[in-house]
Amino acid sequence: MKNSYLKLLPVLVCLGLVLTACAAGQPSHIPETSPEVTPEGPAAPTVDFEAAAQEVVVTDTDVTFTDSLGQTVTIAKRPERVVSLLNSYTALWYQAGGVVVGRLESETELPPEALDPAIKTVGKNASSVSTELLLELQPDLVLLRASWGDALLGQLEQNDIPYIALEYNGFADYLKWLKVFTALNGTEELYQTLGVDLLTQIDQAIAQVPTEESPSVMLMFGTTSSVKAYLSNTAVGEMLAQLGAVNIADRWEDTTATSVEMNTEYLITTDPDFILVQCMGEIDKVRAYIESQYADEDWWKTLSAVQNDRVIYLDRSLFHYKPNARYAEAYMELAKILYPATFS
Repeated sequence: MKNSYLKLLPVLVCLGLVLTACAAGQPSHIPETSPEVTPEGPAAPTVDFEAAAQEVVVTDTDVTFTDSLGQTVTIAKRPERVVSLLNSYTALWYQAGGVVVGRLESETELPPEALDPAIKTVGKNASSVSTELLLELQPDLVLLRASWGDALLGQLEQNDIPYIALEYNGFADYLKWLKVFTALNGTEELYQTLGVDLLTQIDQAIAQVPTEESPSVMLMFGTTSSVKAYLSNTAVGEMLAQLGAVNIADRWEDTTATSVEMNTEYLITTDPDFILVQCMGEIDKVRAYIESQYADEDWWKTLSAVQNDRVIYLDRSLFHYKPNARYAEAYMELAKILYPATFS
């Protein structure tokens, strides 16, 4: 399998700029100099999207893998009573040919099959899961987020209930868990059609990216009441980096976090080619909030992205929820935004 190539992120050198977060509104000082964007390093490193998936061991009876807690886990094939405690995991489980007997109450982004009235609900959300309802379903497998703490995991372990603790962020994770899920359901052929074939399409898209271009991007995460800058260690940030974009927020401050507070002065100084908004709420409502914060400000109107109609609100089904089988579509959508002359 041909590997995809990750274009090395350039360094943004901001001269004379104090990197302090600045609330929305007219900044007290607008730097007079713009940072110079220069490439760094020789060749771009290779990204092996299938590396994690290739570590999954499948036998005639079970599947062994490392979960997101770092534990080596072995799960018997063809579980019959599965409870899923996150909708994106439920959707991926059904995509891999499985069914569930229990889920959360939310119906967002679930396939029609998962809305069967016979499927029991065990809580409104992750923080309100009823252990009693969960145990009543007598599950032989529970799918849940690794970050949900020890309390629920302890209950499952005390009752000898197998579970898969996942954290799913990016296409490599998608391939890994798709392989695990299809192996458990005895539908390995779906890993080829819904995984490897997508990898080929994504690889081809990345190969077409113009090597002489490195568009700069401000990736916002917007809700109906707040906005932050998202970094390249997020799912969408990772895709942008793999497509050769420079996320200006990566240099705002030295952090391992996935988001940082808005820095208006730095935004003005770097003046990115694109402002892309990942929306948590409804797009129209997120747009209304952002415009209420910025649209009337003179500095906002001077930004190249604003003047060139390159403030783009991203499709929630592709860029807020997990795109799963639509991952190639998500990459292509970003490629069309960044390189309209190449991807039509």
